[in-house]
Amino acid sequence: MAVFLLFSVNANAAPLIPAESATAADLYEAVNLLLGTSYTGNSDIASRQTNIDEVWTNSTEWAYEPWAIIGLSAGYTNTLGIYTDIGTGADRTDIWTGSGFELTGDGSSDNPFDGDKQTNIVTEGGNFGFYLNSNGQNLLYSETSLNDSYPNPWANDYMTTYALDEMIGQQIYTLDGSTKEQWTVKGSAYLIGWEDVVGGGDGDFNDVMVFVSKIEPVPEPATFLLLGAGLIGLAGIGRKRFGKK
Repeated sequence: MAVFLLFSVNANAAPLIPAESATAADLYEAVNLLLGTSYTGNSDIASRQTNIDEVWTNSTEWAYEPWAIIGLSAGYTNTLGIYTDIGTGADRTDIWTGSGFELTGDGSSDNPFDGDKQTNIVTEGGNFGFYLNSNGQNLLYSETSLNDSYPNPWANDYMTTYALDEMIGQQIYTLDGSTKEQWTVKGSAYLIGWEDVVGGGDGDFNDVMVFVSKIEPVPEPATFLLLGAGLIGLAGIGRKRFGKK
């Protein structure tokens, strides 16, 4: 088991190829930012798309590791969250709010991602879904059955998901206000894109783009120095005791 288990069947049996925007960053550009790839269109990342992404499960292997929620871009002022009452969507917890269409940060120490860690959101093995509060006016859910249906082909499916397995084991920096932290990506890693206009909008799914993964903190260098000093001290004690004998 990686970070999350995906188990409900999405309405899209075939990969959904989002439209591309002439004025804002697209999904493939977010993948390029995260992986250092050189994709030139959303069709290039279709093989990464997970068509089963409506209901998720918090893994038992990484259940107590914190989550990285990295906001890459957002139109309007949008809030991402999770809900744990599957099929209802009333038990909601906000986890990230952002605005602006430009990609921010690259995950390096000099240019960290705009993101935060979240802990103890879902119980071990618990099921959950994602939701988007679009501009404080509309709630859109990963479960398509919770969304109103409109004539557009994508009208009740507002979220698309891409697997980024290459991120596993990578170290990233995040900045939450003035707090910068370093993390190692654990388990699975995903890019989630949202269409934030009720009824389907323009179908580009880039109105909110977030990277989600389980993470573990990277110890500060000072921690290693203290540990090393402690080990040296123990070695010295051992030598003294041996000499006395």
